[in-house]
Amino acid sequence: MFNKINNFINDIRQADERRRKRWFVFTSGICVIVVVFLWLTFLNLDSNQNVNFPATNESLTQQSGIIAKMADIRKTLGNGLLAISDKLGIKNRFTVRADNRNFILDGLAPVLPINLP
Repeated sequence: MFNKINNFINDIRQADERRRKRWFVFTSGICVIVVVFLWLTFLNLDSNQNVNFPATNESLTQQSGIIAKMADIRKTLGNGLLAISDKLGIKNRFTVRADNRNFILDGLAPVLPINLP
């Protein structure tokens, strides 16, 4: 088993640049998905500790717990996406007021305007 994995890694090391980049992006994406899943699971564990399901059928309880966790994950992702979209929608506004400038312009040569392309 380990020999096959070792040979596979050596094949990727000796492959062309395109194949190595493709495997790098693929494995990085998988790692990101795993980390985000574990993070969301950790965040949702606190909210699910107070939930009491009926103890009549253990498999039904486990299935309900999984469904509740998935609903919490979906809710968390939805709230996160809404917060990100709200932050992206904010426009910066800058106001320059001419009466607040305190420059001394006596004796300076006039500045000609420059047309930018």
